[in-house]
Amino acid sequence: MKKKSKAVIALVLTSLAVFVLMIVFMPEGSLREKLSTAVTVENGKASPEYSQIVIEIDNSGEYVINPDWYKNDRPGFLTGFSVIDGSGRTVYSTVGGLLKIESKPLELAAGKYICRIDHLSNADALDAFLAAHPAAGPIPGAAEWFNDGKWEMTYSLRVFEADSGFGDIIVIAAGAVLGILLAALIVTLSRDWNTKTGQYDERQIAEQGKSYKLAFYTFLACFTVMIVISDVLTKYVEMRLQLFIVFLIVACVMLTHSVMHDAYFRMDESRRFYVIFFSFLTVFNIGIGIRHLIAGEAIVDGVFTFIGFANLLCGVLSGYLLLLIFIKKLRDREED
Repeated sequence: MKKKSKAVIALVLTSLAVFVLMIVFMPEGSLREKLSTAVTVENGKASPEYSQIVIEIDNSGEYVINPDWYKNDRPGFLTGFSVIDGSGRTVYSTVGGLLKIESKPLELAAGKYICRIDHLSNADALDAFLAAHPAAGPIPGAAEWFNDGKWEMTYSLRVFEADSGFGDIIVIAAGAVLGILLAALIVTLSRDWNTKTGQYDERQIAEQGKSYKLAFYTFLACFTVMIVISDVLTKYVEMRLQLFIVFLIVACVMLTHSVMHDAYFRMDESRRFYVIFFSFLTVFNIGIGIRHLIAGEAIVDGVFTFIGFANLLCGVLSGYLLLLIFIKKLRDREED
């Protein structure tokens, strides 16, 4: 058996083993729900008075409840959130204007639970909620929240196992290892093992040094601009997305110089394989990016989100690399 075949088989088997490890340690019982509703307050009375989400816990155990309505515009009411089991017992409650919070670990039996969202638009409604749910606690300055108007509210809820921390660490670590193994597999498949020249030559190494130098200066320039206008940018673009865009700009500068100066590929690497691979990445990521755009996840409350644009921008980056490879090929043909 050839060395390349042995290496490919070894990497594939190892990748499968790591993938199985991820599945085994994948935390169970985690669920996410989201509810969007328009709330109108007129003469101190909210309409609708409440909304609700029904969740189902498959397995009994300790869970953490994570309600979130922090990213909404400031409404003219407070929100009371409570979780009620099948017997009518309240297992968790909290109240706030704009809030994102995690409960302490709660012992939940398998079954359905009602997550009730009360729109508390006056002092009487707040007092009634606190009387029914003393654990929610008092709200200092509550009167400042009560105003007439109309608001589009989005409530998110995540419920996950309280002891999933170690499992999450295993999954993240295994995911990182799997990524490295897949990268090694791609490099192995792309190499021509019959070619003796398997390293970059001195000219390519020198050009790579120039690429890194240009990328470093680009990073300093982009980061400086981002710091100067950060107050304005943060209002419209998530910080993670800002940093990701800087990374992409730096990557584009490095790729442009490396590819155009024939310093990106080694002599034993198959460019055709990389063209096929990056074409797949481009289509795959742009497809997911369009899905996020259609789902309305790209812009939330007027802010460009990382989740909404990450895949789309990755697709643009791999598409840009394909364009560079194509331009370099045309230029080499003209020189020949």
